[in-house]
Amino acid sequence: MSSPKSLVVVRLLGASVLGVVLAVFTPLPNRLADYTRAVPRLEAADAIVVLGGSVYPDGTLGCDALHRATQGLVLYRRGLAPLLAFSGAGASGGPVEAEAYSRLARDLQIPPESIVTVRRGRTTHEEAVALAEALRPRRVRRILLVTNSLHLIRAAGTFEKAGFQVAPAPADVASSSVSGAQDRLALLRRVALEVAARAFYRLAGYL
Repeated sequence: MSSPKSLVVVRLLGASVLGVVLAVFTPLPNRLADYTRAVPRLEAADAIVVLGGSVYPDGTLGCDALHRATQGLVLYRRGLAPLLAFSGAGASGGPVEAEAYSRLARDLQIPPESIVTVRRGRTTHEEAVALAEALRPRRVRRILLVTNSLHLIRAAGTFEKAGFQVAPAPADVASSSVSGAQDRLALLRRVALEVAARAFYRLAGYL
């Protein structure tokens, strides 16, 4: 006769196997990603805020950051806001991501007086606090917030807590339409990490 502990282990293993099967062979990760991501609302604002993504040791922007920078620059060129604020501290001792963003904007002929560079903030909460301090003197209240769509719901709530009115402006790297087994597992991992991060932010009082 099986012990209660053995039955628990068997059930956990069965649930794990079922979860992997659902992730690999069904569109479950795709549906979860669609449910978790933010819907764009592109409208006029006081500033466009581009959150940090990634920067390489040589100072070049990573794939995620390039998507965010491109979205921010497109929104600025469309005339949706007079200011373009870049955030991101980068790794300790490494290049500062906000400076890489700002350098790219200047290279693309964005007027320096329209660029705000915020070099502090390694988490979404820290970025919201630092940007509030930088933009409050400029009387910025309404922002177009640029990050990936899975991150945007948590980011928007964090920035609203910091006193902003937020319009989501997602810039994505991963698509929820992926179909390969490995891509679905990667998408499920991203969704799971974001759901866990939202739970932590609520417990911490950041949302």
